[in-house]
Amino acid sequence: MTRRALITGAGGFVGGFLTKGLLDAGYAVTGLDQFFDEFARASLAGAELVESDITAEVLDGLGGFDLVIHGAAITSPSPEAGLSAFDCLRINCETTLAVLAKARACGAKDFVLLSSSGVFRSEDADGVLLESTPARATIPYAIAKRAGELLLETELPGEMRAIAIRLGPIYGPGERVRQTRQYMSPLRRWIEAGRNGDAIVVDLPRSRRDWTYGPDLPKALLALLDRQPAISGVIHFTSGEDIDDVELAEMIAAKYGVEVRLAEAADYRVPMTSEIVPPSDLFGWTALASGLNSVMEDRP
Repeated sequence: MTRRALITGAGGFVGGFLTKGLLDAGYAVTGLDQFFDEFARASLAGAELVESDITAEVLDGLGGFDLVIHGAAITSPSPEAGLSAFDCLRINCETTLAVLAKARACGAKDFVLLSSSGVFRSEDADGVLLESTPARATIPYAIAKRAGELLLETELPGEMRAIAIRLGPIYGPGERVRQTRQYMSPLRRWIEAGRNGDAIVVDLPRSRRDWTYGPDLPKALLALLDRQPAISGVIHFTSGEDIDDVELAEMIAAKYGVEVRLAEAADYRVPMTSEIVPPSDLFGWTALASGLNSVMEDRP
């Protein structure tokens, strides 16, 4: 019997990888998002795409699912859209509750919330962020993600398993500015600068980050869901391969023959790893050097 999956935020960068990967794994996938651009529609052929706000009424009309993945979120206040910081917090929390209610109502076996390393402040850990590290970021996006994680920790009757996977920096082919995502990762910006013959500017030179190759995400997620004994709650979902921002920028600069310039910034990022399942025990993640080559060859 074909398994069915619902993915919110399927038109986005991470949601697109998950949608394509689950299709390849034999799932019948319904992708729900506010907007699917031409690129997303072409790359997600085979999925049922529903372009709409996430409301209880829309969710009620989608039928039943075995797996529900909630990735849709407003990442920051948008004055252009008339959204305040409170609006972002309210909408993100209400949306998570609506999708969680849908998963419970339709009898889903597994509910997965896409959370983020953004729940942490840089100073929350000296070297590496673990699941046991207190998450103390206070921006609306971070608070909404933490609220979602806490919702999944609530003991509710039923047999549905709930997992919140915290994602760090994701890279891969197809990353580009979208209507709903007006920025690109530092790695992609550095590649574009090098490709254009411009100097690569490292905004946070004190940072060290764990980079995860986007196409690995669906395979690693299915490995996590199949793992025994079953895992629930919050888990850091990362390749575990980390590198200094300056070192990575220099690797890219060397490919294009451009210089690296360092900005003056007090802020910085630190990497994540998992103390629950060591990344290498979960999945054979793509090495950064190999993934980097594929992104350099990609022209979105």
